[in-house]
Amino acid sequence: MKKKIDIGLIGETAVTMELLKLGYDVINLNHFKNNYKNADLICMNSDTGKITMIQVKTEKQKNLNNLWTNCVGENFT
Repeated sequence: MKKKIDIGLIGETAVTMELLKLGYDVINLNHFKNNYKNADLICMNSDTGKITMIQVKTEKQKNLNNLWTNCVGENFT
């Protein structure tokens, strides 16, 4: 029996890890309420205090090694 893979969660986790590596504070909104309409993540630049909401779109191609993730959000650098 094959297990269902949550591609969206994989994409959100990948984006979260990259933002954390860049020094941002990140909250995954889907941990509190499933499927917020316009955002998956909230990140904050702790130096400037600027907060940005991010929507992550992830799609799977023929194999999981070809995972493509796109972030929609403001410039938060």
